[in-house]
Amino acid sequence: MKTKISIAIIAFLAVFYTVFGFFGVPKLSVYYGTKILANMDLNLSVNKIKFNPFTYEANITGLSIQGDSPLIKFDEIYVDLDAINLFKKTIDIADLKLTNPTIFIQKDINGTYNFASLLSDESSTKSDDNSSLELYYDIKKLDIINASIAYIDLGNGFEAKLNDMSYSLENLSTKRNYLGSHKLLTSSNLVDKIITDANITLNPFTINGHAKITELKTTPFWVSFLKELPISLNSAIINSDLAYTLRLDESVTLDTNASLNIKNISVASGKNSFATKEFDVWNLKLNLLQSQNGLNLKLDNSNLNIYDFKAKFDGFDAGASEILLKDSNVTFDGKNLGIKIAKTNTNNLNASKLDTKITLNKAEINDANFTLLAKNLALLLSSINLADLKATNDKENFANLSNLSLNGLNLAPNSLKLDSINATNLDISSFVNDEGSKLANAFLALSSSKKTQAKSEPFDFEIKELNLNKTKVAIKDEISKNTVSNIDIKAKNIANNGEAKFDISINDELLKLSSNSSINMTTNKVESSINATLQSLHFITPYLKNYLNIEDINAKVDLKANINYQKDLSLNANVKTTNFSLKDANNVVVAAFASLNKTLNLNKNGIKISNISLTNPRLKVEISKDGELNLLKLIKDSKDNSKNESSKSPNIYIKNINIKNGSLEFSDKSLPIVFDTNITKISTTINDIKNKTRSDIAVNGIVAKHGFSEILLSIYPFEPTFSTDLILHFKNLNLKNATPYSAKFLGYEIADGRLNLNLNYKIKDGKLNGSNTINLDNLTLGKEIPSSDALSLPVKLGLAILKDSNNQIDIDLPISGDLNSPEFSYGSIVFKAIVQLFSDVVTSPFRFIGAALGISSEGVNNADFIPGTAFLSETSEENIKKLAQIAIKKPDIIFTITPTYATISDKYAISKRIIQKEATLLMNTKNLSYEDAIKQIYAQKINKIKFQNVDQAVDVLADDVKIKDDTLLKIAQKRALFLSDELQKNGVKKEQIDMINLQDISGSKTDKFIRLQVGIKTK
Repeated sequence: MKTKISIAIIAFLAVFYTVFGFFGVPKLSVYYGTKILANMDLNLSVNKIKFNPFTYEANITGLSIQGDSPLIKFDEIYVDLDAINLFKKTIDIADLKLTNPTIFIQKDINGTYNFASLLSDESSTKSDDNSSLELYYDIKKLDIINASIAYIDLGNGFEAKLNDMSYSLENLSTKRNYLGSHKLLTSSNLVDKIITDANITLNPFTINGHAKITELKTTPFWVSFLKELPISLNSAIINSDLAYTLRLDESVTLDTNASLNIKNISVASGKNSFATKEFDVWNLKLNLLQSQNGLNLKLDNSNLNIYDFKAKFDGFDAGASEILLKDSNVTFDGKNLGIKIAKTNTNNLNASKLDTKITLNKAEINDANFTLLAKNLALLLSSINLADLKATNDKENFANLSNLSLNGLNLAPNSLKLDSINATNLDISSFVNDEGSKLANAFLALSSSKKTQAKSEPFDFEIKELNLNKTKVAIKDEISKNTVSNIDIKAKNIANNGEAKFDISINDELLKLSSNSSINMTTNKVESSINATLQSLHFITPYLKNYLNIEDINAKVDLKANINYQKDLSLNANVKTTNFSLKDANNVVVAAFASLNKTLNLNKNGIKISNISLTNPRLKVEISKDGELNLLKLIKDSKDNSKNESSKSPNIYIKNINIKNGSLEFSDKSLPIVFDTNITKISTTINDIKNKTRSDIAVNGIVAKHGFSEILLSIYPFEPTFSTDLILHFKNLNLKNATPYSAKFLGYEIADGRLNLNLNYKIKDGKLNGSNTINLDNLTLGKEIPSSDALSLPVKLGLAILKDSNNQIDIDLPISGDLNSPEFSYGSIVFKAIVQLFSDVVTSPFRFIGAALGISSEGVNNADFIPGTAFLSETSEENIKKLAQIAIKKPDIIFTITPTYATISDKYAISKRIIQKEATLLMNTKNLSYEDAIKQIYAQKINKIKFQNVDQAVDVLADDVKIKDDTLLKIAQKRALFLSDELQKNGVKKEQIDMINLQDISGSKTDKFIRLQVGIKTK
């Protein structure tokens, strides 16, 4: 019975086990699974579950979990469990297959994921402390077939899918410390393919793996997951191939060998961005060791390539078609960083900011070595080579360079060393004004940040060799543009201590120059020798036009100079200037010379100019039709008339001046007839010209072929108004050449004559006193020429008066004036003196005639006649003889005789004689006295006036006598004829005597003589 009962129980249990296994387990699994997920606000849906309690195989189909949206679903789950090993504390899965699993991940607009409830604290279960129970896991085989993951971000509409995912795991055993072999293969709308495989072992934990990603698109991930970061990744496609080994024991060791390709990457942060068409890294080997001793990192790379690089940063736009790094190496030990790059090539680099653009066709850096030791950066470079470097601000402001190489660069925190710098075909062009170089300012403006000036540490620099070949510099300003080409500069030992050597050579059409210099930075000593030839001065013409009204200035200048500086500057130079010419605004040469040689010496004591030799100087002086002097028109009016009173003039010493074969051309076109003359063969020698020292200068030359000129000057050259003596001698000047001036100011041509002129001027404290001794030899006026500017004086008469018996006219013409007066004019002073001279000659002709002939001229022009008669006084006979001498010696003059009478004097004299005649008759006939005779006549004729005395009676009787005017006129005529006859008797020719109109001089009763004036005129 017991046996039957036992069999029945066993049978029941077998049936129960079978029924429960086949039917209960699936039902309970669904029930409890639904209940557990419901607590998480999730729904469980299972199409069918099959479980074999004998083989421990389970097959689940149509399983899905979802909340508000689908979360996960499986088409089929197959599990083959080896239950016997549970007794060995091992969960042994012989086979696990997940067919067509799909995971749905959703992120709502609040950033919450749909699986968040699975992670909540409330849904988590707390297990009892089963630390004493240790289970092992063995998975012989795991296959995930055709899995997919779908992701959607409701905030921005981003969707991502991973499709066709296949994953396999073999031989995972925690008991044997082996995590098996893993393989993953997948594709997606974001990635073309992902392939991974790895072998994992425990104790120590080690992963040997390989991963390969094909065509991974980064943009969707960045938009959905990393949008809160301060940077954004706009687009990129990543391809990578990575082999790695990770070992975790007492230290962490990571070794990798990778290749990375990124296409069309674009990264932005604010206004800054980075983009490249393609980024390639080949054979990137990483070795990382983290131990108790710290971190050690080593990174080796055979090639790193960047194509079509573009970037924006700090206002810059930059780019390059290609950047290549070969054989780079990075080491880091936790404190010190080292970077080595065998070669870097950059092609078609460009950068721009504001209006400045920089382009570089090719750059090559060889053997770069960066080290960062204790925060101190050091850099070693074998060489840097740049080709076709261009920096442009605009068409007029740029710097171009064909080739630039820097060799042996060594940069340390406080030092810079270079073996050599070589540059070829440097071409610089810049506009320059008061604000400096526009090109340089443009480069300075590229740095927009303002940095606080830190305390500078001592810095050493050394450039062993510098070579600039075929350099070209063009400078343009508001006035002109000037270019110098073919500049070669060689320098050695440029350092902040020691002595540097510079050799400069310029072989330009305009400038030829060779220079050797040395600069000692320790002693601040500079020594330089310069040989230069400036072929032309045309380039300074535009600048001089700001101050001068000129068309052109030109010359060739040769310079040999030695310059020294140590505390004070000293200069010794020989300067030769040849073929100098200065053209005025009308393109007429106004000044020129064949050659000018001089020696310059400059030091702290002043400037010394010596051995000055000027050959064939020429000066053209011209007065225009408007009366303007061409030399004065050369100088423009300055808008700034202020003077710097505080400026101290340097000490200037000029020694040994020699001028040969100079000439002066003078023309005056303001005259009715153009005046032209010239002074040739001008020569002078001057020994010394110094500050505060009197200099004696003598100049002589030939005037108009036969004339001679000499200038003697004693002057303080830099204070001419302090004390100056000027003597000018002109001899044998042909006056006929001065006809243009005589025609304008005298109204006559000059037919003949010579001029000798001695001028003696003295200036003392700005006061001018001068004497002009003028000799006119045989001056002969020609025909009269009407001129509105002619002096309103009888010039011809004046000249006739001034001539002596030898046809000489000697004139002393004193002048004076104040040079400090703003109204001072030398020409005006001389003109006034000449007018005054002619006025004096006309008003007192006989005084000048007497002086000319050496005779006493006082009263010589007077002829005295007895009143009432034509009888000449005896005192006038001597005057008649002198007048005869004048007439003989001056045959060109004519004496003018004015028939003269005096109404009062002559009438009184005639009446008085009539009364006296009557008294004489009475005296003779009646034997009366003179008084009685007068009384008798008075009594007969005068009744109204009482007789007082004889004189009174005679006056009254004379007044009562009637004299006809015709009588007076006849007396005047007789007097003139008598004087004429007397002059002729003494040798005066009749044609030298001219009678002019009658003259009544009235006179008085007491007059003893009637004076007849003799005048002068010319034929």
